[in-house]
Amino acid sequence: MAFTEIKAPAQVRFEKPGECVEGVLHTITPHTVKGKKTIQYTVVKRDGNKVTFLGTWDLVQKIDRTMLGYPLSVKFEKLHDSIERNGNRAKVFTVMADWDAKPAAHADADSLEITDEDFPF
Repeated sequence: MAFTEIKAPAQVRFEKPGECVEGVLHTITPHTVKGKKTIQYTVVKRDGNKVTFLGTWDLVQKIDRTMLGYPLSVKFEKLHDSIERNGNRAKVFTVMADWDAKPAAHADADSLEITDEDFPF
C-alpha cells in the first residue's frame, strides 16, 4: 500500500490585480475570520491541488451553489474607485464559469442547507 501526503489548501488573498484562480468549484462553506462571518470557497486546480479564498462583497454576489462542480475562473481586476469601507477599497473581480463542462462531484452537492447565517451581510 502506498500513501500520498494530503496537504491543506493554500489560501489565495488576491492582493494584486491580475491574480487569478482557475479550477473546479468544490465547496462553499461558512467561515469566521476575526470574529466576522464570511464565505470560504474551495477550488480544485487542474493539478489536483486545492486552494481557498474568502468571499468579498463582489464575489458573494457572483458565485453561488449552482456553480458547484463546474470549472470556474476568478480574476482580481482592480480596486473599486468609489466603494470603500474602513479605509479599504472594494475589490472588483471577473468570474467566469464553464457551463458546458460536465459538472464534477463536489463535497456538498445536496448535503448542506443554506441559511441566513451563511451570508456576511
